[in-house]
Amino acid sequence: MNDETPGWSRRRPGWSPRPGQPGRPLDPRTSPVAAFAWALRSLRSRPGQGRTLKEMAEATQYSPSALSRVTDGRKLPDTDVVQKFVSAAGVTDTGPWVGLRYQAQACEQELRSQGPGGASAEFAADLISTCHAHGIATGELGTAQELAASWKVSQPEPVFASEPQDAPRPELERQGAPRPETERPRQDALGRRPRRSVWLAVGLVAVIVATAGLVKLVAGAGSSCGHVTETLRIASSTDKSRVLGDLAHDFGTRSSHGQCVGIVVDSIDSGIAMQALARGWDKSDGPRPDVWSPASRIWLPIARQRARGAALDHLPEEAGPSVVTSPLTIAMPEPMAKALGWPNKQIGWKDLASLAGQPHFWKDHGHPEWGTFKLGKTNPEYSTSGLNATIAAFYTKTGTSGELAPEDLQDADNRKRVQDIEKAAVHYGDTTLTFLANLRRADDGNQSTSYISAVTVEETAVIAYNKGYPCGSASKEHGCARQKPPKTKLVAFYPDDGTLYSDHPYIPLNGLRPAQKAIADDFRKYLAGDHAVSRFAGLGFRTDPAKATAQITRGNGALPDAAPPRLDTPSADVLDKLLVAWRQLRKPANVLILMDTSGSMDEGIDKKDRLPTERSKLDYVKAARGPLLDGFTDQDKVGLWSFSNSHKVDQPLAPMGATTEAGRTHRDDLDTSVQHLKPQGATALNDVIDKAVEELRRHYDPDAINAVVVLTDGRNEPASTPPALEDLLSRIGDPNQPAVRVFTIAYSSSADQKPTTGADPSSATGKTTTPLEDIADRTHARDYNAHDPRTINKVLADVFSNF
Repeated sequence: MNDETPGWSRRRPGWSPRPGQPGRPLDPRTSPVAAFAWALRSLRSRPGQGRTLKEMAEATQYSPSALSRVTDGRKLPDTDVVQKFVSAAGVTDTGPWVGLRYQAQACEQELRSQGPGGASAEFAADLISTCHAHGIATGELGTAQELAASWKVSQPEPVFASEPQDAPRPELERQGAPRPETERPRQDALGRRPRRSVWLAVGLVAVIVATAGLVKLVAGAGSSCGHVTETLRIASSTDKSRVLGDLAHDFGTRSSHGQCVGIVVDSIDSGIAMQALARGWDKSDGPRPDVWSPASRIWLPIARQRARGAALDHLPEEAGPSVVTSPLTIAMPEPMAKALGWPNKQIGWKDLASLAGQPHFWKDHGHPEWGTFKLGKTNPEYSTSGLNATIAAFYTKTGTSGELAPEDLQDADNRKRVQDIEKAAVHYGDTTLTFLANLRRADDGNQSTSYISAVTVEETAVIAYNKGYPCGSASKEHGCARQKPPKTKLVAFYPDDGTLYSDHPYIPLNGLRPAQKAIADDFRKYLAGDHAVSRFAGLGFRTDPAKATAQITRGNGALPDAAPPRLDTPSADVLDKLLVAWRQLRKPANVLILMDTSGSMDEGIDKKDRLPTERSKLDYVKAARGPLLDGFTDQDKVGLWSFSNSHKVDQPLAPMGATTEAGRTHRDDLDTSVQHLKPQGATALNDVIDKAVEELRRHYDPDAINAVVVLTDGRNEPASTPPALEDLLSRIGDPNQPAVRVFTIAYSSSADQKPTTGADPSSATGKTTTPLEDIADRTHARDYNAHDPRTINKVLADVFSNF
């Protein structure tokens, strides 16, 4: 046997004669199956690493003819064959290739149901990314968008349509087994092909197979329908909202109880949704959901603990079944993790408290260039990973088993360990998006160990980050589009003293109309099907907490055999007390708020001229008192400057609980100052940021989160007003000065429109950015988008969750 076995050619990677048509290349743009086959063939034919079919056959125990058909572009091989084929091609981490196989299957199912969509886009992007990672040129594929668009609904039905995912296939015979006669083209006594009537019968069989597969795919759903007359809204946690939205698109509209029901998925942080549901969900919270899918069922009892009256009636007593699950990990840049013994050694929450409590930890361990031990941890009042990490930290009390008790929250040693962890936090945040996006920007500048030493995130976030998703999930958020994998991987420690799982429940809320309830039930069943499971598995989610999926590999920064003890979820009463205790123990804030009061802040939402009864952009900010002031504790220091042509110190930095001779608190004075802001003048943006950072450095608190928050609806005006952007970035990002983070809010669509090309030389990647993005990036903070002033409540809540 040699490389002349039918189906192979040594002309170039991806070249394959089709049956009966020698010399014609395999075109990956014809179907997802062909694209997957093209990638496998190209993998095996890499320059300097090519192997003959005979060598491949010996390595995999398959015949050369069977291996040829594995990559013929007509059928998907089973996972066992893919793993052995990829291993024989010289790849040690087969997980990404097995994952591609499942994605190709999901993509084919999507194309049969409705045409290219989310599964197609995901598979095309992952295919190209995986090829790049293995040195395969992808020029002929085009962009991921172009490749996905090339796959049409009219593609032939694949053989696997009604087969189990890992069913053995007769065409993949073992070495020496006879080739099935049924694979040869049938002929009559004169050597002619079958007549049209035979092909019509074959086509009918294909339709039956396809129908069987489609029925399996949407089992339980009503028939599809046209014009939507009823909507089912799902409020999903941000880490899975894009996949859930794509699956809702795949599911389509369904008829029920005389209505045509369409599903809409809204992305909303679990904690923010909990707070909105607990207070009754008003218009300012956005569209009211019918189904809630937070990242953890832990949020439902907290919401019920806080809700009263109609708000409580709206919440069911129990959460629904889990859609997917993922364990909480302690993730670190790979060089730092290896310095601590990864992957052979694990660390737990007690270890994390010890590391964080040592001011010279990295210096004492031979790496002074890494600075202090810096932790990325989200705010437990908003984020599931932050809440789970806080719960786990309280479990560090020696002898604690079972559920946490109220006395565990008051134990002095326990509180000390929790406080040590909190002191190491660089800042908090509503999601892990901020930390991972900042880490990716640092990685682009070859400074992956400069931003954080560790971050508490779910396993799936580690996998997604290493697959090229800078925010740790498939997200539509600005700056989260998929890129090449990072230079320095993030790897996961599985705490040996136990962890919690984000179990992503599906919770239909009380009071659904009959049509909504029926479709909500059908969509839940759909999410348990193979198509949905493969989509979630592609990002590292688990369906069984104890079982690793194809993407949970060491190559993706995860450990498939890790099995940390599972910590119990505390009662609702203890959870509420835990959040109170966290506010007492968290790292304090030292924050200066810069409020734009230029003339444009007097404009309406969509136009410069507004009626006297209409709110101005500044009015919306004044109405956002809750997220603007209530998130700070009495110990936090907060100041307020307003600015237009120049800046005005409305309130100096002072503890929020400090009282004046008149008996008013600093919080009261801040509230009054905000209500008295008046719009006028231009926007000296660069100057006020420059001076604010200088002010905070003069009043720097090494034990606090030192930050500037700037809200503006414009840009630096006049443009020549000093300092120039490059000078500003150099000063605020000076590594020899105390670190002050600058969080920016682009308020309205006209804010900061002029693009730059990465004026920050330490992180320039050639991407188009804006000055506000550059300012946030340079200080390892985050930029926020409030282009619609009506969203300012949510945006401010997101911003101040960092403190």
